[in-house]
Amino acid sequence: MRGVNIKNNKMERAISTIKMFNLNKDQIEQFASQVLDDIYNHDGNVLDTAICLSAMESMIKKVRAGVKDLIIQESDKYGEKTFDYKGARITKTSRVSYDYSNTDQWNVVTEKRKEIEGIAKTIKDPIADTETGEIINPAQKKISESISITIK
Repeated sequence: MRGVNIKNNKMERAISTIKMFNLNKDQIEQFASQVLDDIYNHDGNVLDTAICLSAMESMIKKVRAGVKDLIIQESDKYGEKTFDYKGARITKTSRVSYDYSNTDQWNVVTEKRKEIEGIAKTIKDPIADTETGEIINPAQKKISESISITIK
């Protein structure tokens, strides 16, 4: 791992590194502002920073996924849906999702939508749907640039 020595007493050192970022809202804003100032003042290479941020995001996702159940178990000890802990407000929520793939009507509408999208991408002028007679307008094309970073 670049920049972080975790050879001896790995867990303690790794957690202590994470705890260095136990910042309050104002400190987070100040830290982010300092990083941006450094970049805009050419004190740091923006691609180096982007790679570090990508690595941090990946690490955070993996750690959070790995301890999700433990976090929920620990928060259950507080007995409330929302509670304050060390300067943070913790709220336990539930999320419901639905899978419509076994609903024939949903599948028909989804396929029709895909068909219309395919047509709308290729036309330059409005046309009539051959089945319904409804007008299909051309899709509005929007282009935005992005960058993908893969840590090797």
